[in-house]
Amino acid sequence: MKINFVSLFSGIEAASVAMSRIPDAEWTPVFFSEIDPYANALLAHRFPHVPNLGDICKIRADIQKGTITNGRTTLPFPDGGIHLLCGGSPCQDVSTAGLRRGMEENSATRSSLAFEYLRLVDELRPRCILWENVAGVLSSRRGLDFRDFLRRLVELGFGVAWRVLDCQYTRSDSFPRAIPQRRRRVFLLGLRTGGHSGTDAVRAAEILLERNGVLGNPETEREEGQALAAPAGYGPLRANRDFAEGFGESGPGYWLRGGQSQTLRARDRPTFPAQVAVYPYAQFGGYNADGGASSTVNATDSKHLTDLVVTNGGGCVGFDANQQLLDGGFVRRLTPTECETLQEFPRGWTDVPVLGKPASDAARFKGLGNSWATNCAEWILRRLVASDVFKE
Repeated sequence: MKINFVSLFSGIEAASVAMSRIPDAEWTPVFFSEIDPYANALLAHRFPHVPNLGDICKIRADIQKGTITNGRTTLPFPDGGIHLLCGGSPCQDVSTAGLRRGMEENSATRSSLAFEYLRLVDELRPRCILWENVAGVLSSRRGLDFRDFLRRLVELGFGVAWRVLDCQYTRSDSFPRAIPQRRRRVFLLGLRTGGHSGTDAVRAAEILLERNGVLGNPETEREEGQALAAPAGYGPLRANRDFAEGFGESGPGYWLRGGQSQTLRARDRPTFPAQVAVYPYAQFGGYNADGGASSTVNATDSKHLTDLVVTNGGGCVGFDANQQLLDGGFVRRLTPTECETLQEFPRGWTDVPVLGKPASDAARFKGLGNSWATNCAEWILRRLVASDVFKE
């Protein structure tokens, strides 16, 4: 099955990484669209034969003439047209961590580029779209931004469905234990297969949502679940906490309650206890050396990857970027390679030359922080391919 796709706001191209793990389709990129200098260098290095048309605002497509151009480079429409258009428009103005200026059309905010995305959807006429953004987009301007975005998609003839996926719970064929990072993102799937938009909406929901869920009325917890997400090593000691070796409130040891681990939060870095450990997923498959559940890394915004710390203090076992044992009790930042692991990119994916020099750690952190978790993208794309939408 040959699938022609376009990636907008391409970044470090998480979509292509996820696609490479799905052997049931031949994924053919038509073009990328990215303006960040570091991301452009990575795309040129990893995908030297794929055109990068740059600024989305300058790209125009004319399906009647069969051309796609940015004013400098002109490409032909591929045989069979565009099957999939994917990308996540800028989130800075809808994120709860930002100023919340919104993404209203023609507002000149970075997030309003979502409507340039829709303009190209109209011009390229893909069969399917996959759009991603932070969960804050659902409440931006009291929900009006997301409502307007959905309304425009329906006017373009798409049936849509959306859901919030958290990569720590999203299990794909390649990652049956998911990824030890808290990263909640809205994924919106839109289908336009020639049928009624209502029918396409049902099909999109069948792909993006799962029929089987929790049935009945399970007994609720007696305590608020947020207690489980207390910063690692913090909070009052309570009788219902079980301790194991690692880190915690009573000396070495992390606590587990109901089989769940505490959360390592970026904002608590200045006052972290000395005994905090994060284990690379690639080494233990999401589990520490003693077989307990790993700590979860909170990923609430694009800056989180530069502020996290790991240590092997308190007798824990840690690994550096080269998977060497760390046997001294000290605190350090996560390395770019470990951050690649937390997004499940191939090791060294972001280590590319920029203007003839190695990429800086800061550029690699930023690229990873702005990107998708690849297991979430893989999970959706596998279900999309299995749905036979592209065979029609």
